[in-house]
Amino acid sequence: MADGGRDELCYVALGSNVGDRLRHLSRSIKSLVHLEGVELLRTSSLYSTKAQYVSDQPAFLNAVVMLRLSPGRLADLQGLLSDFKRIEDDLGRRPGVRRGPRVIDLDMVAVGQRVLNITEGQYPLQVPHLLMHERDFVLVPMAELDPKWCHPTLSGAPSLADLVERLKSGAANGPAGASLDLWPVQVLPAAGGLMGRKEGALWRRGEQTLIMGILNITPDSFSDGGDRFETTAAVQAAKEMISDGAHILDIGGESTRPGAAEVAVEEEVTRVVRVIKGIREAGVDATISIDTRKAAVAKAAIEAGADWINDVSGGDFDSAMFDVAKEFLAPIILMHMKGTPQTMNSLAVYTSVVDEVGDHLLRQRRKAEAAGVPSWNIMLDPGIGFAKDLEQNLTLLRHCGELVSRTQPSPMLIGASRKRFIGSILGEPDFKKRTFGNAAATAIAIAAGADMVRVHEVKEMAQTAKVCDRIYKVPDHWPWQTWSVAVLVALICGGGQLCCCLHCIRAGFQRGDFQATSLGQFYAPLKQDELALHAFKPDHEKIGHILRREMRFMLLFPIIPLLAIHWTSCRKGMPWWGYLLYLPLLLRAKWIEAQILLALNEDLKSIFLSPGFWLGMLEHADWFTDGALPVQAYLCDLEIPVTEHFAFSFEMSWAWPLAPIVRTLHFWGLLSLVLSFSALAQQLLGAVDSGEKRLDLAADVPGFGAVANWYEEQDHDWNKAAEDGGCLSERALLTSISKVFLENVVQLWLQASFFGLIFDRLHHVGKVKLLISMALGLISCLAKILPMAVGLLCALRAGSIGWAQGMAILLGQMIAICCIAWTAMKLYKSFHCETHIWNLTTGCVPKEIIEGIS
Repeated sequence: MADGGRDELCYVALGSNVGDRLRHLSRSIKSLVHLEGVELLRTSSLYSTKAQYVSDQPAFLNAVVMLRLSPGRLADLQGLLSDFKRIEDDLGRRPGVRRGPRVIDLDMVAVGQRVLNITEGQYPLQVPHLLMHERDFVLVPMAELDPKWCHPTLSGAPSLADLVERLKSGAANGPAGASLDLWPVQVLPAAGGLMGRKEGALWRRGEQTLIMGILNITPDSFSDGGDRFETTAAVQAAKEMISDGAHILDIGGESTRPGAAEVAVEEEVTRVVRVIKGIREAGVDATISIDTRKAAVAKAAIEAGADWINDVSGGDFDSAMFDVAKEFLAPIILMHMKGTPQTMNSLAVYTSVVDEVGDHLLRQRRKAEAAGVPSWNIMLDPGIGFAKDLEQNLTLLRHCGELVSRTQPSPMLIGASRKRFIGSILGEPDFKKRTFGNAAATAIAIAAGADMVRVHEVKEMAQTAKVCDRIYKVPDHWPWQTWSVAVLVALICGGGQLCCCLHCIRAGFQRGDFQATSLGQFYAPLKQDELALHAFKPDHEKIGHILRREMRFMLLFPIIPLLAIHWTSCRKGMPWWGYLLYLPLLLRAKWIEAQILLALNEDLKSIFLSPGFWLGMLEHADWFTDGALPVQAYLCDLEIPVTEHFAFSFEMSWAWPLAPIVRTLHFWGLLSLVLSFSALAQQLLGAVDSGEKRLDLAADVPGFGAVANWYEEQDHDWNKAAEDGGCLSERALLTSISKVFLENVVQLWLQASFFGLIFDRLHHVGKVKLLISMALGLISCLAKILPMAVGLLCALRAGSIGWAQGMAILLGQMIAICCIAWTAMKLYKSFHCETHIWNLTTGCVPKEIIEGIS
């Protein structure tokens, strides 16, 4: 493109990470094309990108569009920017956190080679965008559209291709948390463009081969004609295909076998619409592709519930097909075919079949883009078996990888199932006995990089694809590694606490400590008013040795590896071994604290051996980590007014899989570990040197405040009942403590496996997921009643409290839970996928809801 032509071009970056992201981007495209003086030329592929700058938010869906501006628009770029803001408002964007979650974002990235910096007016304008050179989510899709565009203000005027390479090689210093983890995302909408049955699903290319099951509603198809012509049989077949592993149902009402007669539009519509409606009415929500050459049939099918268009003519048979795809924003598959089913066999003449098929597919893609079909909605198919003889089909399969590479970034569909050339090679005339030949062709296509395969035998080909995917397609990460290691470490820590607790309690019973007359003395050292312990008898030499040794350890502490781990975790996620590094540091922290305390006063050993100390540790499980990591504890403390479970999730710094916030907090937590050691060491050295000989455990020793608060708040009523004169049985006490432990373990498991997996993979919560989360939160609240109920029962049996008091306590708890449930349902009813997003990783709640709750 000449520079003069480029001067008319405007590049606009699109982004969304709230609600139905794909629909927001699609609607913004429709709004852009209706602007006066604006012509949509091309759109990039879709990219799913991790949030940058403010990292603790859902992933974005990004793209870039290329517009041609009229002279009037070029003269008033601020007016164009104002139109962009109006589109954002119309789609539901509201003021919020800068660079935070948003329904839609339209950024004018560049306009030709113009350099502008207009500060006056309602919307200041700077082009090229000030930060575009460090934003991979802008550079990569923009380079797809125009890799030769040169940045006019950077030194050397680097091209987009050069800037992308700089980012990839690490030569450019991007913002903290920037990531090139950009995966082209092809739309797999269960909703179909703007028809909007529900939020569209997004498929990451390269992770899994999609299986397209063939469902012919024809009496004369070459291998299964008439088998599923009736609606009932077709619907049942669709259900079986989905059960067997199909991702897409390809429904056709006209046979395209060689020599097949053309079917009238009305007849074809009748055939496919009744089946599509039947499938939707049966509750099948899989993606449906309409296999047709006719625009009227495609339109009727989409209105009936279809999602994709599969045009075997590649848009050549009916010129209105691209208009339908544009109107409904429906993904379309463009296949290569010469002539029609009646003439194609006579046209199988090529100089170079691979080059000619590739060139044809690229031409058809450009035609679709020129007609207004977004690039991300275009898929290609080389048309195996259509106007190709045996050797030509084999050549296409042999060079399928070349075709895939040449037609990037469009996904590639291969449909070789039951084709005549397979039967010729096998010597098998029966179409239904070519399964192994079909599997071989499917495996070859997947190995070459095909994204989808169109098949008759869904179950067998799904199994074939699954094995091939494990060989040729590796997922970007395995989320189970993260949370399973976290759960394992948590269970080990918690199990150790439980064993110590139960051992101390059993020993206490053997010593008679749990008689009503003596129980209180083991809790007395932990009472708030006695935490400022005086009259220490410190071993100055021992304390000095411990502290100086730790100060040297802090100076030699491997900060550089920690920085490397933090950078790695921000870009790619915390590696599983990073969590194992965390545990010994925490254990060392607690060990040093114990050494210091015992050096201050040997009498404190009785506290460590007392049942009260271990009960407090068990109840406040986060003492184990929060004590040594105060910064992490404060940052995690997001009080969300929905259920106690949600608040607990963020107060517990064990909940490592809650990505991405904990990834960053890991680093700051480790760093604060060093700082807290240093601060404690300096304070104790100063106290010892000054002869003050005093230490406030509540203020200066991590963890003791939590234990004391637990005691003072009397979370377990059986504890107070025992002090007041009741007598607990050993079995009742052990049962109650075990239930507290199990409750913590169950909560941790739910957080790690359920919430961690949802946040890490889906990144945002829809209505159903929100409701499930609330239900789990209420279950967690109900579980908290069990230990208290056991304690109350023991206290009632001991006569330390009356039935009226016990019922009042239980009633109060039930009222609190009902209030939580009411709050949760109020939030749920006011939740709208289009405008509100409940993001548990940031605690982002619509302002009006918070005001209503408060």
